[in-house]
Amino acid sequence: MSDFNYNATVSKIYVWCFNNSSHNKLYTDFLNQSNLDIRPGDKVLDAGCGDLFLTRLFLNEYSRHRNIHTQVSAFDKSKYMLRYAQKNAVKFNSHIKLFHANGLKIPFPDNSFDFVMTSGMLEYLTNNFSQAAHELTRVLKPGKQMLISFDRDTLMGRLSGKIWGFKPIPQKQFQKHFKEIDLQEFKVDSDSIYAQLFRRFYIGIKK
Repeated sequence: MSDFNYNATVSKIYVWCFNNSSHNKLYTDFLNQSNLDIRPGDKVLDAGCGDLFLTRLFLNEYSRHRNIHTQVSAFDKSKYMLRYAQKNAVKFNSHIKLFHANGLKIPFPDNSFDFVMTSGMLEYLTNNFSQAAHELTRVLKPGKQMLISFDRDTLMGRLSGKIWGFKPIPQKQFQKHFKEIDLQEFKVDSDSIYAQLFRRFYIGIKK
């Protein structure tokens, strides 16, 4: 696990940067185009939720635009990030269950969720990637979808990693450890520069 500390100051800077970049456009385009298999009442997990950036966009697409209401749980290692998450959950008027945890020991039983999504967490767990992949897979129900988004192992990805204390994930390492899920890359049609320089999206179904 990365020793990078998302303390109060770093968390504030990160949240500002993330919410004032082309992330919103890219993720909105992805959620609009991917047509995930989300059904009313589904139990959804946002692993490594940060300030609830992905959850907010997810709920905006599925609850507000498609009228598909789900039950969302989310966790993050940083208690400071969870403070932002709590504020955003209130602003979004959504009953999201928040937990202080990390991706190496997810605090839920096997087969708990109908949909598991994670963005920007696995880059911090490259030294324990196999365990992180096992935990994400373990809590997902068989036949259900997983969404994984992470930084590309490119020059720009490695530069971003130097700034934020993570390691971009080589594609071979990524595919090696998710043995129970047939993950396929989803290429987003977006004019977001961020999409081309940094981010990958994978969707798969647990066998």
